[in-house]
Amino acid sequence: MKPGHKISLTYSTITILLVLVSLEEKARVLAMKRYGQDDLDPVKYSNAVQRSQHAIPTSQELFVPKDSIGIALAALLDSTQIAALQRGEVVHFDHEGEVGTAMLYYDNSGTFASVVLSRNPYGDEIAHTMRLLLVVFILSASLLLWLVSRLWASRMVNRIDQNYQTEKMFVNNAQHEINNPLAVISGECDVTLLRDRSPEEYRSALMRIAKQADRINGIITQLLAIDDARNRPQKAESIDLSEWFFQNELPPHKLYIHGSFRVKMDPDALYIAISNLIGNAVKYGDGSPVVIHAEYPTVSVTNHGSPIPAEELEHIFDPFYRAANADGIPGHGIGLALAHTLLQRNGAQLTVTSSSENTIFTIRFSK
Repeated sequence: MKPGHKISLTYSTITILLVLVSLEEKARVLAMKRYGQDDLDPVKYSNAVQRSQHAIPTSQELFVPKDSIGIALAALLDSTQIAALQRGEVVHFDHEGEVGTAMLYYDNSGTFASVVLSRNPYGDEIAHTMRLLLVVFILSASLLLWLVSRLWASRMVNRIDQNYQTEKMFVNNAQHEINNPLAVISGECDVTLLRDRSPEEYRSALMRIAKQADRINGIITQLLAIDDARNRPQKAESIDLSEWFFQNELPPHKLYIHGSFRVKMDPDALYIAISNLIGNAVKYGDGSPVVIHAEYPTVSVTNHGSPIPAEELEHIFDPFYRAANADGIPGHGIGLALAHTLLQRNGAQLTVTSSSENTIFTIRFSK
C-alpha cells in the first residue's frame, strides 16, 4: 500500500472511532439530561447538562420508548440491529452518509432508546488542520533545505570554486612564466644556427641561453616550494620571536621589538615567510631602510618605496602576480604568494596596506 493510502486509511479510521465514541457518550448524556432529572442529585444533573453542551454536535436526536423501537427506528436500523438494541447492546450504524449510535437508557419511568446521528462535523475541520500542517511542513522543510544548501554551498562549493580558480590561475601563470624563457631559448638557438659564427658569438648566445635556463630552474624551484607549502604537514613549535630575529640571518633591516612574545609555528615556514617579506621590501624599497616592528600579536614589515596601486592589492598574494610598481624589477611574483600560503597554513594572517608614504605587510599570529 502506498504511503498516501496508509495515511488516508489511518486518518479515516481514527476519525470514525472518535466520532463513534463521542456519539455513544452523547447518547448517554442526552438521555440523562432528558430523563434523569428526577433520579440525579442537582450536582450530577448539572454536570450532565454541561457535558451535553460540550459533546459532539449532532444532526438528529431521538428518544423512543422500548416498546416502539421496532416501528420508530425501522428507517434507521435493520432487524438485527433492532434486536441487539432491545437486548441492551450499544448499536453503531450508518444512515445516508451520517454515523449514529443507539443505546437503551433505564429510567424509573420506563426504558427508552436514545439515538443520536452526526454528519461528522469535525471531519472538515480535521482535514483543514491536516492540510494546514502539511503546508507548514512543506514550507518549513523548504526553508530548512534552502538554509542547509546555502550553508553547504558557502562552505563547500565556494571553497571548491575558489581552489579551482586558484589552481587554474596558478597553472596558467606557470605556463606563461615558463613559456617566456623557453621562447627566448628557442629563438636564440634558431638565430644562432642560421649561419656560422665566431667563438665569441657562440659563447654570447650560450650565455643568454644559460640565463634563461636558470630562470626556468628558479621558477620550477619556487613552484615546488609553493606545492610543498600547500601539502606538507606542519611541525609547529613554540618560538620566542625576540630571540628568533637575532638568531637568524635575514636581509638588512631595522628591527624594533616591543616586548617579547612567543608564537606557535613551523620554524622553516616562519623563516621562509619573513625572509621573503623582508627581501620583497628591500627590492621595492627604492633604497630606503626596511623597518620591522614586532609587538604581540603582530609583526609588520614596512618599506618606503613606490606604492602598490589600490586596485591591485587584492591580487598581490596570487602566484606570479606582479603589480604595476614591479616593472623593471627582477622577480617571478612567487615570494609573497609563498609567504601567504605558509603563514595561512600555520594559522597566521598576512595583510597589506599601501599608500604614497609606505607599504606595510602585517602578520597577525593566532593568540
